[in-house]
Amino acid sequence: MTSPSPMRSSLPALFFTDEMPRPYPTIFVYAIAGAGKTNALRTVKHLNPLVLATEDGQTKGMSTLGDLKIAAILIDTLDQLTAVASELGAKSRPGELYYENNGPFGLLTLDSATGVGPMLEDAAKKVKGWDMIWDGKKGDGKDPRMAYPYINEKARQVIRKLMALPAPLIITCREQLMTEGEGPNAKSYAAPELPGQKLPKVLPGWPEATVRLRMVNGQRVMVTENEGDVVARVRLREGLRLEKYCNLDFGALLRLLQGDESALHDLKLKPVQAALTPQ
Repeated sequence: MTSPSPMRSSLPALFFTDEMPRPYPTIFVYAIAGAGKTNALRTVKHLNPLVLATEDGQTKGMSTLGDLKIAAILIDTLDQLTAVASELGAKSRPGELYYENNGPFGLLTLDSATGVGPMLEDAAKKVKGWDMIWDGKKGDGKDPRMAYPYINEKARQVIRKLMALPAPLIITCREQLMTEGEGPNAKSYAAPELPGQKLPKVLPGWPEATVRLRMVNGQRVMVTENEGDVVARVRLREGLRLEKYCNLDFGALLRLLQGDESALHDLKLKPVQAALTPQ
């Protein structure tokens, strides 16, 4: 009598928090327009990055890196972005991404998430059969807010698909001023420029690091800690401390997230004569 073959378990594997590697961390970085988000990709040139460029314009912002030979795919629609992610997933190897006959690329960059926002809105309009989201008139029964659950879910799917690829990921995003409340109770603070009220709050919580770029005492820095309602944080083990204002070096931050504590030296700001004061 033949014994039945053991069934393969569908249960996920068990890990312990002190043994979990982070070979492919994700960094989410946001700042005002012109703060140097795209230009800072020079700090990861050695990883041979592949940029998914989604901004408006003929070059989609890639002329900033025109003196370097960096691979870029110009993305116009959400369908294109999803198809590219699928192509990368189908051909990828650990630490290596391939697109068509090109590669290996050691890093993926989405520049930017803000550029994906209109693509998400267009997809929502297509599903709803609308020409515009906010063109409703009183009494027509149209509720524009009904588009945003779809936008939030679709954004989560796309970002998760990119984060699942076996390579580090950098997501850039423009900064906006978000206002909550009304009258004397209203408060405004800097937040990622993404569609709706929910997405700017939840997306920064997904990656291993969310940093904000700003000028401090004449230096362009990465902010790594919350400043009031303005979100920034880097997931590190207990006892490993990153300064609040760090040198703008995405490559060093990736190394730190991957476990290289010597990267702290490269992230430390150079001394300045005056005390650090935000500008």
